[in-house]
Amino acid sequence: MSEQCDAATLATIVADDMEFYHGKGGAMGRDAFNADYAKSCALKPAPDAWRPRRQLAPGTLKVYAIPGFGAVEEGTHLFYERKGDGPERLAGKARFSILWKLGPDGRWLMSRTFSIDHAPAQ
Repeated sequence: MSEQCDAATLATIVADDMEFYHGKGGAMGRDAFNADYAKSCALKPAPDAWRPRRQLAPGTLKVYAIPGFGAVEEGTHLFYERKGDGPERLAGKARFSILWKLGPDGRWLMSRTFSIDHAPAQ
């Protein structure tokens, strides 16, 4: 996600049976994922809050079709952080894979997500 938080919109693209697997934090389902994101959004406006941001590393995005189901998206995120209005710094990186399900109504839904191989920035 970008610097902006829109928990309500994110919830509309998360499949009912979504599973999220994090290389540091473990596994969670749809409700916990949505609640965690909403909590993070709610904390950001405080003057001294940590304001993390992730950005796609250039040249890393790949998308593969899964006929009859959807697609897999993968790449590398760079993680930036800053406290309050302080300077932003590159803090780390991680790989991600997202299995997208194409619903019968033509909407893309996040079905399975992996955030793995977390490492310090170099």
